[in-house]
Parts: sequence; structure tokens; C-alpha cells
Amino acid sequence: MDSQEEIWKKLEKSIERNKRILEKLNKIDNEYYSFQIKTSKLIKIIKLKEQSKKESEIKGKNILVIHSGNPYLTLLLAIEAIQKEINITIDIQETMYGLNSGIVKIIQEILNEENVDITINLERDTINEKDNLLKFDKIIVMGERDIYKLLKKRNLKQLSYNPSGNIEIYCDSEKFQEIEEMICEIADYNFMLMERYEECENVEEVIEQINEYGEKDIVVILTKQNISKEELRKKIKGKYVYINENPYKQMEKDKIKEDYLN
Repeated sequence: MDSQEEIWKKLEKSIERNKRILEKLNKIDNEYYSFQIKTSKLIKIIKLKEQSKKESEIKGKNILVIHSGNPYLTLLLAIEAIQKEINITIDIQETMYGLNSGIVKIIQEILNEENVDITINLERDTINEKDNLLKFDKIIVMGERDIYKLLKKRNLKQLSYNPSGNIEIYCDSEKFQEIEEMICEIADYNFMLMERYEECENVEEVIEQINEYGEKDIVVILTKQNISKEELRKKIKGKYVYINENPYKQMEKDKIKEDYLN
């Protein structure tokens, strides 16, 4: 698509131009939730994501993505849909529906201006009727484990699970408690689900529990045990594994460049 570069430029300008509207939608949503949108971060996401385009085997497909409501994730999904020339419906399950709607509206207006035949939709309650789900070529549940388990019982062949947004964390040292608390604050701010392995006695037990139900998204191990970081990374089934470090800066870059829709 030759017009993609122009789309990214217009999208950056439109987000900056609509900053007050997005902040107002954010404020309305914050009657129930604490979240502060940063237009600078939205623009950063656009700049990093546009550099990570990969070849797509799903051009022209209709995909449903279900996630909790992180506005930054909605932007990432929309950009990737444009890059891969697919239609995407995003089902917001929990929060920030107004802000997500504002972001999607800005994107769709630009696509219409550029005469790009791609549709970015935002919906709710798509999961209630099986016939409604059958119209999609693919259904991706992101981080919402209970919803994935529910849909799996319906034997939907096009269903897949992406653990994106979930952090598994283990800390056995006071030395790293400050980092642990910082990670928890970041997770809460970004609507990321966190599971702490506080009852495990050692790293080996943590690895066993983490690996029990398949690959996880983000795993953080903060330990006083003298264990090889490389050996740990080989043993843990995690997309991103961080050992004795604050993962935030690298984690943010990794997540932005991730391929979500294939």
C-alpha cells in the first residue's frame, strides 16, 4: 500500500490535534478507572510500529481481537491491521471504551480520507452469539484467559490465544523488592494482568508452575539464587523473559514491535 507513509504522518498530526478530545474522553472513562493517556506515547508507538512491518499471509481477512481495553494496545492492533491490509474488529471487555472509541474514530477517518478499503471497528459483546463469531476468519483473545476458556468450549476452529499483557513475576530477595513494586505499578497503569508466585519456595518450583499451562507472555524472575540467566531463559516457556533486571524500557520496545495478528 503506497499510501501507508502518508497515513502514519496524518495519524500523528491528528492525534496531536485531537489531544484535548482524547483527554476529555479519558476523563469521562476515569469516573471508574485511573488512567492518563499520553499523546506522546501514542505517537511513539506509531513511529516504532511502522518500522516493524512484516510480510503477511492474512491479507484481506476479517479478524476479531478481544482484549481488556488498553488504549495503547488498540492503537498497535489498528496499525498492524493497516500494515497487513486486513479488517479488524476490536472487542473491549472491561474498560476505557470512550477513549478506545476516540482512537479508532481518528484512524478510520484517515483511512476514509485516503480511500483505503480497510475497516477498523470497535464493538462490545461479540462473544454472546456463536453465529456472530462465525463471520470472522480468525478470533484472537489477548490476555483474557477466562474468555478464551469460555470460547474454547464452543469448538471455534478459528480461535487462538495470545497471552499478551500478562506478567508472571517471582521475587525472593529484598534487594529487588523496589523493582518488583515498580513493575506492579506499571502493570496496573497499563491494564496488564499480573500473577505473583509468592508461595513458591525456589526458582525451580516457579518454573514448573509457569510452564504448566503453556507459553506465557512476560516472565520476570528476581532472585538471590546463583543461577545462570541463560539457563533460566532456556527453561522458562515465556515470550519475553527478564532475569534480575527492570524490564520496563526493553519490554515496551519488544511489545510495540510484536506481531499480534498472524
